[in-house]
Amino acid sequence: MTLAAKAAGGTGAATTEFVYVEGAERGGQPIEGEERELTRAEKWLAFGLVAFLLLGGTWILRQMGGLVPHPNWEELRATHRLDELEPPYWQAQAAHQAAINRENELLAAVNDARQVYEFRREEYRVSLDRGIDDPELRALHEAARADLESAQVRLEVAQAVTRARAADLEVAGQPFLAAQQALEREFSRQQSRRELHLLLLRGAYALPLFGASLLAWKRLRRRGGAWTLLATSFAAFAGLQTLLLVGQYSWHLFRNYVQLAVSVFGAAATTAAIIGLRRLAFTRDRLVRARFWRGRCPHCGFPGRAARFCAHCGQPMQAACGACGEPRLVMAPYCGHCGTPAA
Repeated sequence: MTLAAKAAGGTGAATTEFVYVEGAERGGQPIEGEERELTRAEKWLAFGLVAFLLLGGTWILRQMGGLVPHPNWEELRATHRLDELEPPYWQAQAAHQAAINRENELLAAVNDARQVYEFRREEYRVSLDRGIDDPELRALHEAARADLESAQVRLEVAQAVTRARAADLEVAGQPFLAAQQALEREFSRQQSRRELHLLLLRGAYALPLFGASLLAWKRLRRRGGAWTLLATSFAAFAGLQTLLLVGQYSWHLFRNYVQLAVSVFGAAATTAAIIGLRRLAFTRDRLVRARFWRGRCPHCGFPGRAARFCAHCGQPMQAACGACGEPRLVMAPYCGHCGTPAA
C-alpha cells in the first residue's frame, strides 16, 4: 500500500487529502499491508512454535521420571515381615467375622422365640382370666418358654466365642498393623526422597535452559526480525516449562495458600506482561504505523489526518517533500506523490 494524493474541488482553496492505495508496489519491496499480514502470520507461527516446544519439553520432564526408580514395595514387605504376619491376621479376621455372623443369626432366633413366647403367654393368660386352664395352651406356653431359654443359652455361647475371636484378632493384629504402619512410613520416606531427587534432576534441566533462553533473547532481540521472534518464542517456552515444574511441586507445599499464591503470582505476572508488552510491542515505529493505518495523528493519535496541523496537539501532519515539493505526511515512510523514502 502507498500514500496517494487526491484533490478535492470546490469553492475556495483546494485541499489535498492523502489516502492509502491498496495493491500498489514500491520497487519490489513489500507493501505496508503485506508487512502487517506477515507480522500476524509470524505471531501465529510463534505461538505454534511455543506449543510444539512445550509439548516436547513436557515429554522430556515426564521421561525423566524413569531415571529415578520407585520404592520397591515387595522388598519393603519382606523387610518388615509382612508376608509372615499377614496370613494369621486375616485368618483371625475371618474367624472373628464368622463368629459375629453366627451371633447375629442367634440373636435373630432369640427375637423370634421371644415373640412366640409372648404370644403364647398372653394366649394362656387370657384363658386363665376366663377361669379355663386349658392343658393344650399350657403346653404351648411352656414349650415356647423352653425354646426361648434354649435360644438365649446358644446366644450367650456365641457371644463368648465372639469375644474369644476378638481377643485372637487383637493378638494377631497388633504386630501386623504395627509392621504395616512402619512399612507405609518407610515407603512414604522413600517416595519423598525420590520426588526430591526428581525435582533436582528436572530443575537441572529446566532452570539452565530458562537462563540460556533469556540470555539468547537478550542478545538476539537487538537484531530484530525473525531472530527476535525465535528468541522470544524459545524464552516463552522455557519460562512456561519452568512455571509448570514449579507449580507441580509447589502444590503439595502451598495447597492451603493456593488462592493467595494465585492472586500474588497473577498480579506480578500481569504487571510484568504489561511492562514487557509496552516495551517490546508498543515501540515508537509500531505506534506510528498503527496510527497511520487508523487515519490518526502520528504524534498523539487524534482522529483526522487531512489537515496540515493536528487539532489536538498542534504538531505538523504534512510537510513539503524534499524531492518533489508536494505535501507529504509527516513520519510516513514514503512520499505519496513521488515515492521517495523518508530521510
